[in-house]
Amino acid sequence: MHQNPMKKLLFISAILLFSTALWSQTYQLSASIDKDCNSVPDLLSVPSGKTAYLFTIIRIEAGQNCYNEMPLELGGFLIKNVQGELIYEYKEGINNKESHQALLDFELGAGIYKIYVQGGQGAQLELNYQIK
Repeated sequence: MHQNPMKKLLFISAILLFSTALWSQTYQLSASIDKDCNSVPDLLSVPSGKTAYLFTIIRIEAGQNCYNEMPLELGGFLIKNVQGELIYEYKEGINNKESHQALLDFELGAGIYKIYVQGGQGAQLELNYQIK
């Protein structure tokens, strides 16, 4: 019986695509600002030879002004390297479409990074990403 080579190629491609999706793991980060207005960053470690990508905001919430406790409408987050240098900044509201697209295209090489949320007391961030 003769098999169609195109069907065989499609079958192999489907298996490879399914296998890649199966082995891709999503990681989650969370950062906040506590009741005393102290930043509680999360740590992101990208192994040597790997890249963090497909960053997706799950939840971002602004809190209250730390001085007058008035609600804040806008928040954001920062990614800094271990030396404290700014690597990436996301601002909610202002140019949000551009910030969102930049986040989708953003990749981080090997290294250790800290993720900080902005937005006052009670601000929260949940962020997903993958490693390739």
